[in-house]
Amino acid sequence: MSGKSNINILGTIENLLDEGFDIISAIKEIIDNSKGAGANHIWIILDIKNLTLNIFDIGTGMNKKGLNRLAMLNDRKIISKIKQGKYGQGVKLAFAFLTQLKGDVTIISKTNDFDEAKENPISELVIKFQEVATTGEYNDKSDNACTANIRLWEKHAALFGDNIPPTGTLISMKMDKRQCKELYKKITTKDISNSLLFNVGLVNYDYLRTANNKITFSIQEIVMDNEPDIAVETVGELDATEDDDIDDSFNNDSKNIIVPITVVDREFPDDKWDVECSEEYKNYDVPSVCPIIDENGEDVNKYQCIVLENQVGDTISLLECEDKTGFVVITEDNVYNLGKVLQKREGTEADLVKALKAKIVGKFQIYLAHNDDWINAHKEALCRIMRCDENDLPKKPIGNKKNQEYNKILQSVKGDYYSRSDTIAINARKKARHTSGGTREKLKYEDNIIALIKYPPTLDKTFGVTVKKYNTIEDIVHASVRNIKNYLIRRMAADYHNKVERDKKIQAQAAALERQQALVSQQALERQQALVSQQALESQQALASQQALAKQNIVLEIVESEEDEFVSESEEDEIVESEEDEFVSESEEDEFVSDTDKVVPKDIKTDKTVRKTNEAIYITKKTLVMYLNDWYDKNENVYDLTNVVDFMCKSYELYKPSIMKDALDVLELNEKIHHLILEINSRYKSDDDRVSCGAEFANAYQKHFKN
Repeated sequence: MSGKSNINILGTIENLLDEGFDIISAIKEIIDNSKGAGANHIWIILDIKNLTLNIFDIGTGMNKKGLNRLAMLNDRKIISKIKQGKYGQGVKLAFAFLTQLKGDVTIISKTNDFDEAKENPISELVIKFQEVATTGEYNDKSDNACTANIRLWEKHAALFGDNIPPTGTLISMKMDKRQCKELYKKITTKDISNSLLFNVGLVNYDYLRTANNKITFSIQEIVMDNEPDIAVETVGELDATEDDDIDDSFNNDSKNIIVPITVVDREFPDDKWDVECSEEYKNYDVPSVCPIIDENGEDVNKYQCIVLENQVGDTISLLECEDKTGFVVITEDNVYNLGKVLQKREGTEADLVKALKAKIVGKFQIYLAHNDDWINAHKEALCRIMRCDENDLPKKPIGNKKNQEYNKILQSVKGDYYSRSDTIAINARKKARHTSGGTREKLKYEDNIIALIKYPPTLDKTFGVTVKKYNTIEDIVHASVRNIKNYLIRRMAADYHNKVERDKKIQAQAAALERQQALVSQQALERQQALVSQQALESQQALASQQALAKQNIVLEIVESEEDEFVSESEEDEIVESEEDEFVSESEEDEFVSDTDKVVPKDIKTDKTVRKTNEAIYITKKTLVMYLNDWYDKNENVYDLTNVVDFMCKSYELYKPSIMKDALDVLELNEKIHHLILEINSRYKSDDDRVSCGAEFANAYQKHFKN
């Protein structure tokens, strides 16, 4: 049997470049290696001019054996329950990608865990990728550090000031120029989607929020880049438009060829970057960026799940009931039809294992959080990364307005995050989907839900973890896990929607009740106002009645006082004699009512010469009363009527002489006429009785109302 190895070392090394690593993945792997060594401060220093990347951590360090294992390919075939690694290839993949197998990687480590008889506290290991490419042999043996590298350790240890770390590890590698340029851009960029600071802060949020833990990037700022960008030269006529893809122009049937070239007058070596940099290094501290702000917050929904594996190796994930009485199986039908009854298996974990004849592979937790404005929620970390003020962050658009910058950052923040041993894989972004199947509010709420799933390395198979453990591909995550996550997200959105609808209904009912109460209050107010108006009217009427009664009492007193007064017999005889002396013509006398005549004359004639005092004329009581009422009803020449009535009241001595003037001024005309008629009726019992009326009355009536 030949002693020659059947493993192609060169092919194995070159295959490291085909694992799909990128800058962010490579830096994450190196940081993870330092975290595994217990480092609480990781310092990443980029020497731009020399294309050198130095990673210094304050960890426990490694002895010669540890360094040898670090460089060994596939050093672990079982899953570590402590470290992030799975195959022992991660850090080697990072070295290969960052150097592109062109530069050496020097690792210097100082530890207290060493054999004093055989080695020193400081050891070094150099991985020479170019030598491997030439000889096909891979040297992974470590030696005690040489003097020059000890000085290199001390130089970088001086970054920590007077507190030089007693132990730790320094990794110094010669980078590929393209990777160095890209790393510089990803550190200094303010674009969140491409920012290395944001991605590292997101992946290591749990590590960074622990006291004293820190990750710092340190670089020289580029003042001037003297190397021109790669240009594109066109050979032949070009039919394609500016919007056409360049790759399409390489069609064999096309005569137009686009050749990418570098337009320079002199060559630039691959081991140098022709730039002018600032003298001092600028530090960028990585902030902790928890995707859901705080998984222990009260507004975060938390769920416990277990993964079972049966005797033939099939696995299934179950969701624990909130009341801890059992577990439910979530199928795809439950995801798309939330009303479908869940399959429940009651009992404890032990009961479940016994009933299904399975074993528990591991447990994982799901955290769901919602926020209407995730950018505002992460504003502190985003401002640090974008190096801007809080007011300079793009604001959430209002209504139907759009903000492309806001949406771009939002798409970088939102997603479904898978955390393996508290280190996040961040590429499980939310995918675009149709907006059918729910109200706009419900879908918008669902789109703003972020899921954080935490699982241990023992569930790598369930979660589809590959060598690129920081790039979880959600499509290869076990379907039962995805069903649980999607069901819980939709359930949370549905519960929110139902709550909103209930609140709307309650608000509508409250508004209706408020309107009804307002109507009842308005009606009560109107009734009260009507009652007040009625009471006011009644009070007014009562007052008017009291005033009328008071007037009537006054009149009655006047009348009673006048009734008590009697006309003396001589005065009466004198009046009668004067009245009989009046000359009445035969024609006039015919028109008036005689002692037996009851016919009302057509006219009243007063041709006699008017004396100084009003002459007495006799007419029947019925005629006088009729004339008075008729004149008053016509409401004409009221002034003359008033004078006549006042004269008759005086003639009949209707009121006491002492109050005569006041009574005539105060009393209404109708009241005086009423009193006058009462007096006439009192004195003359029969309608045919002859009543004395003044000539003034007859003349005035004849003057104004003669037919």
